[in-house]
Amino acid sequence: GCDDGNPCTQKDTCSGDQCKGTPLPCDDKNPCTKDSCDAGTGLCAATAQDGPCEDGSPCTIADVCVKGKCLPGAGAVC
Repeated sequence: GCDDGNPCTQKDTCSGDQCKGTPLPCDDKNPCTKDSCDAGTGLCAATAQDGPCEDGSPCTIADVCVKGKCLPGAGAVC
């Protein structure tokens, strides 16, 4: 084993003369956040983002992200 010196990777392995790791899985399963890893601490962080999303309800359309939460859009004809 080796250590690539990046706290945002895991399972570091040697490949040729380089040490590389697999990025940490920083996915909070929230479509309204951008997930990343803080290289200084190795901790996952989520930043709220705006844009379209899917709230999981077939009775709403044009759902939208507001402050990191997916809010239902207009009512669909069900």
